[in-house]
Amino acid sequence: MKPPRLEGEQTIEAMVILGTVLIHPMTHLLKEATSIALAHPPAGLGSSLPPISSALSNLFSNNLVSSVQTANIGFFWTHWSIVLFVLVFIAYSRYLHIVASVFNVFLRSSLPKGALRPLNLETAETFGASKIEDFTWKQLLDLYSCVVCGQCQDSCPAYLSGKPLSPKKVIQDLREHLLERAPLLRKRKAETENPGDSGQAMIGEVIGEDEIWNCTTCYACQEVCPVYVEPITKLIEMRRNLVMEQASIPETGEGALKCLETRGHPWRGTTMSRTDWAEGLEVKTLADGSDVDTLFWVGCTEALETRSARVAAAIARIMKLAGVNFGILGNEEACCGDPARRLGNEYLFQMLVQQNIELLNNYGIKKIITGCPHCYNTLKHEYPQFGGDFEVAHHTEFIAGLIKEGRLQGIKEMNGVVTYHDSCYLGRYNNIYDAPRDILHGLNGVKLVEMERNLEYGFCCGAGGGHLWLEEQKVGERINEMRTEQALATKAEVIATACPYCLQMFEDGIQTKEAGESVRAMDIAELVVKAIS
Repeated sequence: MKPPRLEGEQTIEAMVILGTVLIHPMTHLLKEATSIALAHPPAGLGSSLPPISSALSNLFSNNLVSSVQTANIGFFWTHWSIVLFVLVFIAYSRYLHIVASVFNVFLRSSLPKGALRPLNLETAETFGASKIEDFTWKQLLDLYSCVVCGQCQDSCPAYLSGKPLSPKKVIQDLREHLLERAPLLRKRKAETENPGDSGQAMIGEVIGEDEIWNCTTCYACQEVCPVYVEPITKLIEMRRNLVMEQASIPETGEGALKCLETRGHPWRGTTMSRTDWAEGLEVKTLADGSDVDTLFWVGCTEALETRSARVAAAIARIMKLAGVNFGILGNEEACCGDPARRLGNEYLFQMLVQQNIELLNNYGIKKIITGCPHCYNTLKHEYPQFGGDFEVAHHTEFIAGLIKEGRLQGIKEMNGVVTYHDSCYLGRYNNIYDAPRDILHGLNGVKLVEMERNLEYGFCCGAGGGHLWLEEQKVGERINEMRTEQALATKAEVIATACPYCLQMFEDGIQTKEAGESVRAMDIAELVVKAIS
Protein backbone atom coordinates (compact mmCIF):
# COMPACT_ATOMS: atom_id res chain seq x y z
CA MET A 1 0.00 0.00 0.00
CA LYS A 2 1.22 3.49 -0.85
CA PRO A 3 2.15 5.58 2.24
CA PRO A 4 0.49 9.03 2.56
CA ARG A 5 3.81 10.81 1.90
CA LEU A 6 3.71 9.50 -1.69
CA GLU A 7 0.16 10.65 -2.48
CA GLY A 8 0.03 12.42 -5.83
CA GLU A 9 3.40 11.07 -6.98
CA GLN A 10 2.01 8.74 -9.71
CA THR A 11 2.95 10.99 -12.63
CA ILE A 12 3.23 10.23 -16.35
CA GLU A 13 7.01 10.15 -15.87
CA ALA A 14 6.61 7.45 -13.22
CA MET A 15 4.42 5.36 -15.52
CA VAL A 16 6.95 5.69 -18.35
CA ILE A 17 9.76 4.47 -16.10
CA LEU A 18 7.56 1.64 -14.78
CA GLY A 19 6.76 0.61 -18.35
CA THR A 20 10.42 0.50 -19.36
CA VAL A 21 11.29 -1.47 -16.22
CA LEU A 22 8.75 -4.12 -17.28
CA ILE A 23 9.47 -4.15 -21.02
CA HIS A 24 13.28 -4.02 -20.82
CA PRO A 25 13.83 -7.44 -19.17
CA MET A 26 11.10 -8.99 -21.33
CA THR A 27 12.91 -7.99 -24.55
CA HIS A 28 16.14 -9.41 -23.12
CA LEU A 29 14.50 -12.75 -22.32
CA LEU A 30 12.90 -12.94 -25.76
CA LYS A 31 16.19 -12.02 -27.47
CA GLU A 32 17.93 -14.85 -25.63
CA ALA A 33 15.01 -17.20 -26.39
CA THR A 34 15.25 -16.58 -30.13
CA SER A 35 19.04 -17.05 -29.96
CA ILE A 36 18.52 -20.44 -28.30
CA ALA A 37 15.94 -21.37 -30.95
CA LEU A 38 18.55 -20.53 -33.62
CA ALA A 39 21.06 -22.79 -31.84
CA HIS A 40 23.12 -19.80 -30.70
CA PRO A 41 22.77 -20.00 -26.89
CA PRO A 42 24.42 -17.34 -24.67
CA ALA A 43 28.17 -17.80 -24.48
CA GLY A 44 29.95 -18.74 -21.29
CA LEU A 45 27.22 -20.95 -19.80
CA GLY A 46 28.43 -24.28 -21.19
CA SER A 47 25.65 -26.83 -21.51
CA SER A 48 23.47 -24.93 -19.05
CA LEU A 49 20.80 -22.72 -20.52
CA PRO A 50 18.95 -19.81 -18.85
CA PRO A 51 15.78 -21.56 -17.63
CA ILE A 52 13.25 -18.85 -18.54
CA SER A 53 14.72 -18.06 -21.95
CA SER A 54 15.07 -21.78 -22.63
CA ALA A 55 11.39 -22.31 -21.90
CA LEU A 56 10.40 -19.32 -24.06
CA SER A 57 12.47 -20.66 -26.96
CA ASN A 58 9.81 -23.36 -27.44
CA LEU A 59 7.53 -20.59 -28.76
CA PHE A 60 9.81 -20.23 -31.78
CA SER A 61 10.76 -23.89 -32.36
CA ASN A 62 8.27 -24.46 -35.20
CA ASN A 63 8.78 -21.09 -36.94
CA LEU A 64 10.79 -20.42 -40.06
CA VAL A 65 14.46 -19.68 -39.40
CA SER A 66 14.19 -16.39 -41.26
CA SER A 67 11.24 -15.34 -39.08
CA VAL A 68 13.13 -16.22 -35.89
CA GLN A 69 16.18 -14.30 -37.14
CA THR A 70 14.02 -11.26 -37.83
CA ALA A 71 12.47 -11.53 -34.36
CA ASN A 72 15.91 -11.89 -32.79
CA ILE A 73 17.13 -8.72 -34.49
CA GLY A 74 13.91 -6.93 -33.52
CA PHE A 75 14.19 -7.90 -29.85
CA PHE A 76 17.89 -6.93 -29.82
CA TRP A 77 17.26 -3.41 -31.11
CA THR A 78 14.13 -2.97 -29.01
CA HIS A 79 16.13 -3.92 -25.92
CA TRP A 80 18.94 -1.44 -26.56
CA SER A 81 16.59 1.26 -27.85
CA ILE A 82 14.84 1.17 -24.48
CA VAL A 83 18.20 1.57 -22.76
CA LEU A 84 19.08 4.59 -24.92
CA PHE A 85 15.60 6.05 -24.47
CA VAL A 86 15.83 5.77 -20.66
CA LEU A 87 19.28 7.42 -20.61
CA VAL A 88 17.92 10.40 -22.55
CA PHE A 89 14.57 10.45 -20.73
CA ILE A 90 16.22 10.53 -17.29
CA ALA A 91 18.05 13.75 -18.17
CA TYR A 92 14.73 15.51 -18.85
CA SER A 93 12.70 14.03 -15.98
CA ARG A 94 12.70 14.09 -12.21
CA TYR A 95 14.56 10.75 -12.36
CA LEU A 96 17.75 12.68 -12.96
CA HIS A 97 18.17 12.07 -9.22
CA ILE A 98 19.49 8.60 -10.13
CA VAL A 99 22.65 10.31 -11.36
CA ALA A 100 22.60 13.58 -9.40
CA SER A 101 22.16 11.95 -5.99
CA VAL A 102 25.43 10.03 -6.38
CA PHE A 103 27.33 13.29 -6.80
CA ASN A 104 25.28 14.93 -4.05
CA VAL A 105 26.31 12.28 -1.53
CA PHE A 106 30.01 12.58 -2.35
CA LEU A 107 29.92 16.38 -2.52
CA ARG A 108 27.89 16.89 0.66
CA SER A 109 28.75 19.78 2.95
CA SER A 110 32.04 19.54 4.83
CA LEU A 111 30.74 21.90 7.53
CA PRO A 112 29.79 20.43 10.91
CA LYS A 113 26.29 18.98 10.82
CA GLY A 114 23.77 21.81 10.78
CA ALA A 115 26.31 24.65 10.70
CA LEU A 116 25.26 27.46 8.36
CA ARG A 117 27.39 28.86 5.57
CA PRO A 118 28.67 32.36 6.49
CA LEU A 119 27.97 35.34 4.27
CA ASN A 120 30.82 37.58 3.19
CA LEU A 121 29.08 40.83 4.04
CA GLU A 122 31.71 42.96 2.28
CA THR A 123 31.63 41.26 -1.12
CA ALA A 124 28.13 39.79 -1.33
CA GLU A 125 26.09 41.22 -4.21
CA THR A 126 22.88 40.09 -2.56
CA PHE A 127 22.05 38.97 0.96
CA GLY A 128 20.47 35.55 1.00
CA ALA A 129 18.42 34.27 -1.92
CA SER A 130 15.50 36.03 -3.56
CA LYS A 131 16.01 34.38 -6.97
CA ILE A 132 16.82 30.80 -7.84
CA GLU A 133 20.20 31.84 -9.27
CA ASP A 134 21.19 33.24 -5.87
CA PHE A 135 21.63 29.70 -4.54
CA THR A 136 25.05 28.03 -4.75
CA TRP A 137 25.71 25.28 -7.30
CA LYS A 138 25.58 22.71 -4.47
CA GLN A 139 22.19 23.98 -3.32
CA LEU A 140 20.93 23.65 -6.90
CA LEU A 141 22.37 20.13 -7.14
CA ASP A 142 20.21 19.31 -4.10
CA LEU A 143 17.11 20.10 -6.15
CA TYR A 144 18.00 17.54 -8.82
CA SER A 145 19.05 14.94 -6.23
CA CYS A 146 15.78 14.67 -4.29
CA VAL A 147 14.28 11.18 -4.71
CA VAL A 148 10.81 12.37 -3.58
CA CYS A 149 10.65 9.58 -0.98
CA GLY A 150 8.81 11.86 1.46
CA GLN A 151 10.74 10.78 4.55
CA CYS A 152 11.57 14.42 5.30
CA GLN A 153 7.88 15.30 5.22
CA ASP A 154 7.03 12.45 7.59
CA SER A 155 9.63 13.77 10.05
CA CYS A 156 8.87 17.50 9.86
CA PRO A 157 7.13 18.80 13.02
CA ALA A 158 5.68 21.77 11.15
CA TYR A 159 4.07 19.52 8.54
CA LEU A 160 2.88 16.98 11.10
CA SER A 161 1.28 19.74 13.17
CA GLY A 162 -0.70 20.96 10.15
CA LYS A 163 1.42 23.99 9.21
CA PRO A 164 1.87 24.97 5.53
CA LEU A 165 5.38 23.55 5.23
CA SER A 166 6.60 20.34 3.63
CA PRO A 167 10.36 19.98 3.09
CA LYS A 168 9.66 17.68 0.15
CA LYS A 169 7.37 20.24 -1.47
CA VAL A 170 9.89 23.06 -0.91
CA ILE A 171 12.58 21.14 -2.78
CA GLN A 172 10.24 20.06 -5.56
CA ASP A 173 8.77 23.54 -6.00
CA LEU A 174 12.25 25.06 -6.19
CA ARG A 175 13.27 22.45 -8.75
CA GLU A 176 10.26 23.21 -10.95
CA HIS A 177 11.01 26.91 -10.63
CA LEU A 178 14.62 26.30 -11.66
CA LEU A 179 13.50 24.39 -14.76
CA GLU A 180 11.09 27.18 -15.68
CA ARG A 181 13.76 29.87 -15.34
CA ALA A 182 16.60 27.91 -16.96
CA PRO A 183 15.88 29.06 -20.56
CA LEU A 184 15.79 32.69 -19.43
CA LEU A 185 19.05 32.30 -17.52
CA ARG A 186 20.74 30.71 -20.54
CA LYS A 187 19.50 33.55 -22.77
CA ARG A 188 20.76 36.13 -20.29
CA LYS A 189 24.20 34.53 -20.25
CA ALA A 190 24.35 34.29 -24.06
CA GLU A 191 23.33 37.92 -24.60
CA THR A 192 25.48 39.23 -21.71
CA GLU A 193 22.63 41.53 -20.84
CA ASN A 194 19.49 41.40 -18.76
CA PRO A 195 16.52 40.44 -20.96
CA GLY A 196 14.10 41.03 -18.11
CA ASP A 197 12.50 38.71 -15.61
CA SER A 198 9.29 36.83 -16.06
CA GLY A 199 7.28 34.27 -14.16
CA GLN A 200 6.69 33.86 -10.46
CA ALA A 201 8.71 35.43 -7.65
CA MET A 202 10.58 32.75 -5.72
CA ILE A 203 9.77 34.28 -2.32
CA GLY A 204 6.07 34.76 -1.82
CA GLU A 205 4.80 32.84 -4.85
CA VAL A 206 6.93 29.75 -5.42
CA ILE A 207 7.72 29.43 -1.71
CA GLY A 208 5.28 31.21 0.58
CA GLU A 209 6.52 33.31 3.47
CA ASP A 210 4.54 31.10 5.86
CA GLU A 211 6.59 28.13 4.66
CA ILE A 212 9.82 30.03 5.19
CA TRP A 213 8.98 31.09 8.74
CA ASN A 214 7.37 27.82 9.91
CA CYS A 215 10.67 25.90 9.87
CA THR A 216 12.05 25.23 13.37
CA THR A 217 15.48 24.18 11.93
CA CYS A 218 15.16 20.94 13.92
CA TYR A 219 17.21 18.99 11.33
CA ALA A 220 14.73 16.08 11.31
CA CYS A 221 14.31 16.35 7.53
CA GLN A 222 18.04 16.28 6.83
CA GLU A 223 18.64 13.50 9.35
CA VAL A 224 16.47 11.06 7.40
CA CYS A 225 17.34 12.14 3.85
CA PRO A 226 19.15 9.26 2.12
CA VAL A 227 20.93 11.57 -0.36
CA TYR A 228 21.87 14.52 1.90
CA VAL A 229 19.45 17.10 0.51
CA GLU A 230 19.35 20.22 2.74
CA PRO A 231 15.96 21.97 2.85
CA ILE A 232 16.95 24.05 5.91
CA THR A 233 19.76 25.92 4.19
CA LYS A 234 17.40 27.02 1.38
CA LEU A 235 14.86 28.35 3.88
CA ILE A 236 17.56 30.18 5.88
CA GLU A 237 18.89 31.81 2.69
CA MET A 238 15.38 33.07 1.95
CA ARG A 239 15.02 34.32 5.54
CA ARG A 240 18.29 36.20 5.12
CA ASN A 241 16.92 37.93 2.06
CA LEU A 242 13.61 38.77 3.71
CA VAL A 243 15.28 40.23 6.79
CA MET A 244 18.39 41.90 5.37
CA GLU A 245 17.08 43.17 2.03
CA GLN A 246 13.31 43.35 2.32
CA ALA A 247 13.07 44.18 6.06
CA SER A 248 10.27 41.62 6.29
CA ILE A 249 9.94 39.49 9.42
CA PRO A 250 7.06 38.56 11.74
CA GLU A 251 6.48 41.27 14.34
CA THR A 252 7.55 39.21 17.37
CA GLY A 253 10.75 38.18 15.62
CA GLU A 254 11.48 41.79 14.73
CA GLY A 255 11.13 42.74 18.38
CA ALA A 256 13.59 40.05 19.44
CA LEU A 257 16.16 41.21 16.86
CA LYS A 258 15.79 44.85 17.91
CA CYS A 259 16.35 43.82 21.53
CA LEU A 260 19.44 41.88 20.47
CA GLU A 261 20.82 44.98 18.77
CA THR A 262 20.16 47.36 21.64
CA ARG A 263 20.51 45.15 24.73
CA GLY A 264 22.57 42.16 23.60
CA HIS A 265 19.81 39.62 24.26
CA PRO A 266 16.40 38.74 22.73
CA TRP A 267 14.29 38.91 25.92
CA ARG A 268 12.22 42.06 25.56
CA GLY A 269 10.75 43.39 28.76
CA THR A 270 12.93 41.44 31.20
CA THR A 271 13.98 43.33 34.31
CA MET A 272 16.58 40.76 35.36
CA SER A 273 20.30 41.36 35.04
CA ARG A 274 22.70 38.67 33.85
CA THR A 275 23.90 38.03 37.41
CA ASP A 276 20.63 37.99 39.39
CA TRP A 277 20.43 34.18 39.15
CA ALA A 278 23.82 33.85 40.94
CA GLU A 279 22.82 35.82 44.04
CA GLY A 280 24.10 34.03 47.14
CA LEU A 281 26.12 31.46 45.18
CA GLU A 282 29.44 33.33 45.33
CA VAL A 283 30.16 32.78 41.64
CA LYS A 284 33.33 34.42 40.35
CA THR A 285 33.08 37.12 37.69
CA LEU A 286 35.95 37.52 35.24
CA ALA A 287 35.70 41.31 35.32
CA ASP A 288 36.75 41.17 38.98
CA GLY A 289 40.11 39.75 37.97
CA SER A 290 39.22 36.17 38.87
CA ASP A 291 41.69 33.51 37.70
CA VAL A 292 39.57 30.59 36.43
CA ASP A 293 40.12 27.42 34.42
CA THR A 294 36.63 27.23 32.92
CA LEU A 295 34.08 29.76 31.73
CA PHE A 296 30.42 29.03 32.42
CA TRP A 297 28.62 30.57 29.43
CA VAL A 298 25.20 31.07 31.00
CA GLY A 299 23.30 32.16 27.89
CA CYS A 300 20.48 34.68 27.57
CA THR A 301 17.56 32.44 28.51
CA GLU A 302 19.11 30.91 31.64
CA ALA A 303 20.29 34.32 32.81
CA LEU A 304 17.23 36.43 32.01
CA GLU A 305 14.15 34.18 32.10
CA THR A 306 12.85 33.42 35.59
CA ARG A 307 12.18 29.68 35.25
CA SER A 308 15.38 28.94 33.34
CA ALA A 309 17.48 30.93 35.83
CA ARG A 310 16.99 28.05 38.28
CA VAL A 311 18.81 25.81 35.83
CA ALA A 312 21.80 28.16 35.70
CA ALA A 313 21.91 28.11 39.50
CA ALA A 314 21.76 24.30 39.51
CA ILE A 315 24.67 24.02 37.06
CA ALA A 316 26.72 26.45 39.17
CA ARG A 317 25.98 24.47 42.36
CA ILE A 318 27.12 21.25 40.70
CA MET A 319 30.36 22.83 39.51
CA LYS A 320 31.07 24.23 42.97
CA LEU A 321 30.34 20.88 44.64
CA ALA A 322 32.76 19.21 42.23
CA GLY A 323 35.46 21.77 42.97
CA VAL A 324 35.56 23.22 39.46
CA ASN A 325 37.42 26.54 39.23
CA PHE A 326 34.98 28.45 37.04
CA GLY A 327 33.67 31.94 36.49
CA ILE A 328 31.13 33.86 34.42
CA LEU A 329 31.24 36.95 32.22
CA GLY A 330 28.30 38.44 34.08
CA ASN A 331 27.00 41.62 32.53
CA GLU A 332 29.74 41.51 29.90
CA GLU A 333 28.17 38.43 28.35
CA ALA A 334 26.15 39.02 25.18
CA CYS A 335 24.00 36.67 23.14
CA CYS A 336 25.97 34.02 21.23
CA GLY A 337 24.03 35.11 18.13
CA ASP A 338 22.09 31.92 17.38
CA PRO A 339 18.63 33.58 17.34
CA ALA A 340 19.88 36.30 14.98
CA ARG A 341 21.42 33.81 12.56
CA ARG A 342 18.45 31.43 12.49
CA LEU A 343 16.03 34.34 12.05
CA GLY A 344 18.04 35.52 9.05
CA ASN A 345 20.00 38.52 10.35
CA GLU A 346 23.51 37.41 9.44
CA TYR A 347 24.90 40.92 9.92
CA LEU A 348 23.77 41.07 13.55
CA PHE A 349 25.04 37.53 14.13
CA GLN A 350 28.51 38.33 12.85
CA MET A 351 28.61 41.54 14.87
CA LEU A 352 27.85 39.60 18.07
CA VAL A 353 30.36 36.89 17.16
CA GLN A 354 33.22 39.32 16.63
CA GLN A 355 32.35 41.14 19.86
CA ASN A 356 32.25 37.89 21.85
CA ILE A 357 35.42 36.42 20.34
CA GLU A 358 37.35 39.60 21.18
CA LEU A 359 36.06 39.48 24.77
CA LEU A 360 36.87 35.78 25.21
CA ASN A 361 40.34 36.19 23.76
CA ASN A 362 41.05 39.18 26.00
CA TYR A 363 40.32 36.98 29.02
CA GLY A 364 42.36 34.10 27.59
CA ILE A 365 39.40 31.73 27.68
CA LYS A 366 40.12 28.22 26.42
CA LYS A 367 37.39 26.03 27.94
CA ILE A 368 33.67 26.86 27.97
CA ILE A 369 30.72 25.05 29.58
CA THR A 370 27.26 25.95 28.28
CA GLY A 371 23.81 25.32 29.69
CA CYS A 372 22.09 25.72 26.31
CA PRO A 373 22.46 23.46 23.24
CA HIS A 374 21.95 26.47 20.95
CA CYS A 375 24.87 28.32 22.55
CA TYR A 376 26.86 25.08 22.51
CA ASN A 377 26.29 24.47 18.80
CA THR A 378 27.07 28.07 17.86
CA LEU A 379 30.21 28.41 20.00
CA LYS A 380 31.54 24.99 19.01
CA HIS A 381 30.73 24.82 15.31
CA GLU A 382 30.06 28.33 14.01
CA TYR A 383 32.49 30.54 15.93
CA PRO A 384 35.48 28.77 14.29
CA GLN A 385 34.24 30.21 10.96
CA PHE A 386 35.34 33.59 12.36
CA GLY A 387 38.49 32.55 14.22
CA GLY A 388 36.93 31.65 17.56
CA ASP A 389 38.41 28.27 18.49
CA PHE A 390 37.47 27.17 21.99
CA GLU A 391 36.99 23.87 23.81
CA VAL A 392 33.23 23.78 24.34
CA ALA A 393 31.19 21.24 26.35
CA HIS A 394 27.49 21.04 27.10
CA HIS A 395 26.57 20.79 30.77
CA THR A 396 25.26 17.22 30.37
CA GLU A 397 28.62 16.09 28.96
CA PHE A 398 30.42 17.89 31.78
CA ILE A 399 28.19 16.52 34.56
CA ALA A 400 28.37 12.99 33.17
CA GLY A 401 32.16 13.31 33.26
CA LEU A 402 32.11 14.54 36.86
CA ILE A 403 29.98 11.56 37.93
CA LYS A 404 32.23 9.11 36.08
CA GLU A 405 35.32 10.62 37.73
CA GLY A 406 33.68 10.33 41.16
CA ARG A 407 33.76 14.08 41.78
CA LEU A 408 30.07 14.23 42.75
CA GLN A 409 29.52 12.34 45.97
CA GLY A 410 26.47 11.63 48.12
CA ILE A 411 23.89 10.91 45.40
CA LYS A 412 20.81 9.84 47.33
CA GLU A 413 18.06 7.38 46.48
CA MET A 414 15.61 9.21 44.25
CA ASN A 415 12.57 7.19 43.26
CA GLY A 416 10.52 8.23 40.26
CA VAL A 417 9.74 7.66 36.58
CA VAL A 418 11.49 10.05 34.19
CA THR A 419 11.28 10.48 30.44
CA TYR A 420 14.00 12.36 28.58
CA HIS A 421 13.41 14.71 25.66
CA ASP A 422 16.25 14.94 23.12
CA SER A 423 16.92 18.56 22.24
CA CYS A 424 17.34 18.91 18.46
CA TYR A 425 20.49 21.02 18.77
CA LEU A 426 22.03 18.62 21.28
CA GLY A 427 20.93 15.37 19.66
CA ARG A 428 20.59 15.59 15.91
CA TYR A 429 22.99 18.52 15.53
CA ASN A 430 25.71 17.19 17.84
CA ASN A 431 24.96 13.49 18.40
CA ILE A 432 24.90 13.89 22.19
CA TYR A 433 22.48 11.16 23.20
CA ASP A 434 24.34 9.09 25.78
CA ALA A 435 25.55 11.71 28.29
CA PRO A 436 22.08 12.85 29.45
CA ARG A 437 20.91 9.24 29.75
CA ASP A 438 24.08 8.23 31.60
CA ILE A 439 23.33 10.92 34.19
CA LEU A 440 19.75 9.72 34.64
CA HIS A 441 20.86 6.08 34.91
CA GLY A 442 23.34 7.20 37.56
CA LEU A 443 20.59 8.62 39.79
CA ASN A 444 19.64 5.79 42.13
CA GLY A 445 15.99 4.82 41.97
CA VAL A 446 15.21 6.71 38.76
CA LYS A 447 13.43 4.68 36.09
CA LEU A 448 14.01 6.08 32.59
CA VAL A 449 11.23 5.48 30.07
CA GLU A 450 11.62 6.57 26.46
CA MET A 451 9.06 8.39 24.37
CA GLU A 452 8.02 6.75 21.11
CA ARG A 453 10.02 9.33 19.16
CA ASN A 454 13.49 9.49 20.69
CA LEU A 455 17.19 9.76 19.90
CA GLU A 456 17.80 10.82 16.27
CA TYR A 457 14.08 10.44 15.56
CA GLY A 458 13.06 12.67 18.47
CA PHE A 459 10.28 15.20 17.94
CA CYS A 460 11.05 18.92 18.12
CA CYS A 461 9.70 21.01 21.02
CA GLY A 462 8.89 23.80 18.56
CA ALA A 463 11.26 26.51 19.82
CA GLY A 464 14.25 26.21 17.48
CA GLY A 465 15.01 28.42 14.49
CA GLY A 466 14.08 31.51 16.50
CA HIS A 467 10.59 30.17 17.21
CA LEU A 468 10.94 30.80 20.92
CA TRP A 469 10.40 34.44 19.92
CA LEU A 470 8.06 33.89 16.96
CA GLU A 471 4.33 33.58 17.50
CA GLU A 472 3.39 30.15 16.15
CA GLN A 473 0.99 30.27 13.22
CA LYS A 474 -2.55 29.53 14.36
CA VAL A 475 -2.99 26.61 11.97
CA GLY A 476 -3.25 23.00 13.05
CA GLU A 477 -1.80 21.94 16.41
CA ARG A 478 0.93 23.60 18.44
CA ILE A 479 4.18 21.65 18.13
CA ASN A 480 5.02 21.87 21.83
CA GLU A 481 1.60 20.50 22.77
CA MET A 482 2.11 17.55 20.44
CA ARG A 483 5.46 16.78 22.08
CA THR A 484 3.94 17.21 25.54
CA GLU A 485 1.25 14.67 24.66
CA GLN A 486 3.97 12.23 23.57
CA ALA A 487 5.69 12.74 26.94
CA LEU A 488 2.45 12.33 28.90
CA ALA A 489 1.82 9.02 27.13
CA THR A 490 4.84 7.54 28.96
CA LYS A 491 3.13 8.14 32.36
CA ALA A 492 6.39 9.68 33.61
CA GLU A 493 6.39 11.94 36.66
CA VAL A 494 9.19 14.14 35.29
CA ILE A 495 9.98 15.30 31.76
CA ALA A 496 13.75 15.79 31.79
CA THR A 497 15.31 18.31 29.43
CA ALA A 498 18.79 19.65 28.73
CA CYS A 499 17.80 22.86 26.94
CA PRO A 500 16.16 26.05 28.26
CA TYR A 501 14.12 26.38 25.05
CA CYS A 502 12.69 22.89 25.48
CA LEU A 503 12.02 23.57 29.15
CA GLN A 504 9.98 26.65 28.22
CA MET A 505 7.96 24.67 25.68
CA PHE A 506 7.17 21.86 28.12
CA GLU A 507 6.21 24.26 30.90
CA ASP A 508 3.71 25.83 28.49
CA GLY A 509 2.51 22.47 27.18
CA ILE A 510 1.95 21.01 30.65
CA GLN A 511 -0.03 24.08 31.66
CA THR A 512 -2.15 23.93 28.48
CA LYS A 513 -2.85 20.22 29.01
CA GLU A 514 -3.67 20.90 32.69
CA ALA A 515 -1.26 18.14 33.70
CA GLY A 516 0.67 20.07 36.34
CA GLU A 517 -0.46 17.81 39.18
CA SER A 518 0.86 14.63 37.55
CA VAL A 519 4.04 15.72 35.78
CA ARG A 520 6.61 18.50 35.81
CA ALA A 521 9.45 19.56 33.53
CA MET A 522 12.96 19.77 34.96
CA ASP A 523 16.44 20.21 33.57
CA ILE A 524 18.82 17.31 34.20
CA ALA A 525 21.02 19.64 36.26
CA GLU A 526 18.08 20.30 38.60
CA LEU A 527 17.55 16.56 39.04
CA VAL A 528 21.22 16.09 39.93
CA VAL A 529 21.10 18.90 42.51
CA LYS A 530 17.96 17.38 44.01
CA ALA A 531 19.72 14.02 44.29
CA ILE A 532 22.81 15.37 46.08
CA SER A 533 21.30 18.10 48.26
